[in-house]
Amino acid sequence: MTLAPSVSAHRKVSPQEAMTSAYMEPKPASPIYKFPTRAPSGLLDFSRELHSTSSAPVKAPLKAPDDINLLGYVPSAAGSYYGYIQSVPYRDGSNFSTVSPSMLYNTWGGVEVNGTYYTVYQMAISPTAAYSYLSAYNTTTWISTKLTPLSDFSLFSTALAKDPVTDEVYGCFFSAEMDRYEFGVADFENATRATISEIDPKKPWAGCAIDNSGKLFAVDVSGDLYSVDKSTGATTLVGSTGVTTKYFAGMCYDAKGDRILRAVCNDDNAGLYQVNPATGECQLLADFPDKAQVMGLFIGAPLADDAAPEVPADVKADFPEGSLTGKVSFTVPAVTFGGAAAEGEVDWQVYGYYQVLASGKAGYGETVEADITAPYAGQTTFQITLSNEAGPSPKASVSCFIGKGTPAIPIPYVTYADGVATTALSFK
Repeated sequence: MTLAPSVSAHRKVSPQEAMTSAYMEPKPASPIYKFPTRAPSGLLDFSRELHSTSSAPVKAPLKAPDDINLLGYVPSAAGSYYGYIQSVPYRDGSNFSTVSPSMLYNTWGGVEVNGTYYTVYQMAISPTAAYSYLSAYNTTTWISTKLTPLSDFSLFSTALAKDPVTDEVYGCFFSAEMDRYEFGVADFENATRATISEIDPKKPWAGCAIDNSGKLFAVDVSGDLYSVDKSTGATTLVGSTGVTTKYFAGMCYDAKGDRILRAVCNDDNAGLYQVNPATGECQLLADFPDKAQVMGLFIGAPLADDAAPEVPADVKADFPEGSLTGKVSFTVPAVTFGGAAAEGEVDWQVYGYYQVLASGKAGYGETVEADITAPYAGQTTFQITLSNEAGPSPKASVSCFIGKGTPAIPIPYVTYADGVATTALSFK
């Protein structure tokens, strides 16, 4: 483990100071640093003094775009350095759902490269010091596969994007000493980075994305969209998006829709926008509940083959109070995952307690009630999948408490009447 050095706020602002200090004044002399306060989320508020006034964004049409598996990292709580990979809502009516079964450690975004998701995070141990790490996670199991201590800040970034042509990762990074912003290319597998050019200290990037041809786009903290020459770092203004983000948020390119997807997180709003890479025109796709902060956006593998069954609907669990036996019910949709009308039967499974609890066959449009016996009491999540010759559907899940719970802590009390004191316990 490497202990990050303590530094003076008069000279420079290190990540650990930004994460642990509630008061950052006096401001550093260098204009590179625009971090006068710590963000409530625990992340650097790098855009406060560069925030530009913008008009209200135009709401996108309600017509759903092509389905994509949009994923991102969501902190578990404000100021937390751990959280979960979640499915990110990208149209009205969709919601967050947890994808990773275990938590990830992350405070500085994230990027997916060939089935591995890389994060950089700090674990503060005092107001002036922290341990810094690079973590790697398998994107199928979301199990940590590698943990690398970091001795400087060269892999800390405000924006990251993978080139789908070369699999190289470009971004807006801090220098090793954290005294400037640098455009560079990172090799996260070997925890190294090369610098291509310096980035204007007044215009650090809030996000970046690379299209399928390898063209790099970046949005700065003022909301302006640029195309970037990957070999030199030279930028060309495309246009203003009219939208800014106060806290770190993710951005990626959606090849299906030929658009940039960008998350934003502010004190009074958070959501997902689509950006036209040719003009910078920005449209709101979905508002995030609870002003959620989403970092490290990427589009994962399709959830299912288009000809596979659609995700089970109307999933419910019914266990009479205190009983270990009950039913899990669901409906087999009458369409495939791709939306086509379906005929015939599907195989179904109910999974829980690390085993298949029930299975069978059902027709499209049919409602199934599966008899389930739980091996023990407790909070439980059941997962249901459907499958046909094209493959399995996405999983649907339902959670509930099964069996008898833990009794409440008894409250002793004393009553007195006719010279007699009586003691009793209340479990209310």
